[in-house]
Amino acid sequence: MSSCQDGRVAAIASARLLIHTGDAVGTIRSILALACRAMGLKHSLRKDREPIQVFVEDMGGNRMLSLDDATSLIDLPLPPGTYQVTARHGNVRRGYTLTLARNTSFDLYLSPVDASK
Repeated sequence: MSSCQDGRVAAIASARLLIHTGDAVGTIRSILALACRAMGLKHSLRKDREPIQVFVEDMGGNRMLSLDDATSLIDLPLPPGTYQVTARHGNVRRGYTLTLARNTSFDLYLSPVDASK
């Protein structure tokens, strides 16, 4: 990709959504998860390993991300706008609506929940 194209991509996706799925709660774990991901290594501190499903859609219903087994840290560049994030872990489903402004990032922390409690 040429530097001109890189600049256009960066201008379009100028907001970042960082989704932490329980493994990466806290700065040290986030850095560890990001470093492992950069090296292509699988990283999981979740003991139950029941998959966490994560879906991100814009307000027009366009799916921006769909994961059946989310990693500990998801770094998603997005255009500024409002998004619906849905997370599922076992029988528990949670939804979040968030608005990302240009040149900002947002950290969303998802913790696996034991539905029996």
